[in-house]
Amino acid sequence: MKKTTLIIFLAVSLIFSCKEEIGNLSDLKDVKKIFPVTENYWFKYLYLILDKSGKHFEDSNTVILMKVVSTETLLNKKSYVFHIIDTLGQCLFIQKYSIENNKIYIYSNLINDLVSEVESYFSVNLPIKIGSKWLLMADPIKKEWITYLNNIDSDFINPKCRIVGKLWVAGNQGSVKYININDQTIPAKEYILVYQFKGYVKNEKNEIFKTNFAIKLHTWFGLNAGILESFVEPTYVDLHFLSFPYGGYKDKVIKFNIK
Repeated sequence: MKKTTLIIFLAVSLIFSCKEEIGNLSDLKDVKKIFPVTENYWFKYLYLILDKSGKHFEDSNTVILMKVVSTETLLNKKSYVFHIIDTLGQCLFIQKYSIENNKIYIYSNLINDLVSEVESYFSVNLPIKIGSKWLLMADPIKKEWITYLNNIDSDFINPKCRIVGKLWVAGNQGSVKYININDQTIPAKEYILVYQFKGYVKNEKNEIFKTNFAIKLHTWFGLNAGILESFVEPTYVDLHFLSFPYGGYKDKVIKFNIK
């Protein structure tokens, strides 16, 4: 009995001592330590497509490279420009981040490109873009915040419907978890960004249909590592005159470089 107790004690002590070597958890409040972006920063991740229950499809594992290709000044902020590149070397998407006053910002093209895809697919013009803006993505001081708010009262759009309501983007802190990459255990802080609409759709007969949706993006920033995981919850956007599923994917980093 005593021998078993000693073994358990040593195992627990080893676990906690290893975590202490990773870094002080209070450092998770320093965004430059959880998102240490340099011009040589890159990471490879598995892109996993999820079903409605949150389980990923076995044949959906795709390796994607995301790397800094340049810096620029955008809307009075220093911007790190990332290219998201597939296995053939083609740039699939461009994403921009900025770090300022111990906060992380993400550029609004993440949401606007989503709306543009829907517009192109359904041949419709939707008044739910948020323009060219920086969205507050991570704030280690505030528990929650509103980073964009707009009241929408659109003209009639194809097919003869009108969207009225409130569009906003909110953020909040999440939990801390440990993520293992190549036998390295890294503490990571979660931040959640939610793109939301609540209102109604009115058709040319003045019939009103209430509608609301929320697209939730979870991102985990690892200590001295940067982005280690992201997850977009599966959801269904219903605007009455058109409906479509969105989200249901997870990115899991398998290798990174911050030097």
